[in-house]
Amino acid sequence: MKKCVICGSEQREILFDIDGSKIARCKGCGLVRTLGNTRISYKEYHRDEDYTKHELLFKNIFYKRFDRVKRYKKGGKVLDIGASTGTMLQIFKLHGWDVWGVEPSSSAEVLMKKGIKCTNSTFEKAKLPTNYFDVVIINHVLEHIEDLVGFLEKARGVLKKDGIVYVDVPNFDSLISMIRGKNWKYLSPGEHLYHFTPKTLENTLKGAGFEIIWCGTSSGVFDVARPLSKLAYEARYLRCNFLFDIFRVPLDIASQISNRGASLAVIAKKS
Repeated sequence: MKKCVICGSEQREILFDIDGSKIARCKGCGLVRTLGNTRISYKEYHRDEDYTKHELLFKNIFYKRFDRVKRYKKGGKVLDIGASTGTMLQIFKLHGWDVWGVEPSSSAEVLMKKGIKCTNSTFEKAKLPTNYFDVVIINHVLEHIEDLVGFLEKARGVLKKDGIVYVDVPNFDSLISMIRGKNWKYLSPGEHLYHFTPKTLENTLKGAGFEIIWCGTSSGVFDVARPLSKLAYEARYLRCNFLFDIFRVPLDIASQISNRGASLAVIAKKS
């Protein structure tokens, strides 16, 4: 039996059994992980096509992340781990940042064509300068990583002394997760190894040598920079998404008020 990567405990409770994979919670620290086969290849990642097809929609989402980061850093060098087609990095580049990406899939070629410095590799294998970046972004990537602490320690190593990391993951403690249970889409046992709450994500970052400076959640129309633009885009191109988002607005409001949104974000500084 594997020990918990955060607290070392071997005691766990099974929460769900999904298609042969088990979702288990550590009894020591509460970290939730998937037990079973997660064998997805990131050489040709299936969501990269969505980023290209619906770039305007994703820009709206990523501007929300950019706005959060710029509260603490006004400019400098930014590294996006799992940069996909570079939609988020283009926002930083537009605002004068020096942008770098790490992308294991063939989308790395797209980044380079956009004039973005990119390493076509997993972050674990990437050769990057140490003490170099002002910001490292880990957006919906950490839940896929086996060695959480080692991954974050490497991220800490490439940051400058006063650098910050921005981490965004699905929120296992969200209202929608509690309502949907084993049917919550972000459990995704074929892809996601870990499932975080605010407490377990903060503890994971602290264990890798970071100091938490901000934590928050958001859902649906509150997870974008311009909610009305999101709804307008969906009404035109993604009718099912539009109807779903309209129907879900009361839940989004409740999630926002209770700080239990579906998306969990943390900003931490190198300590």
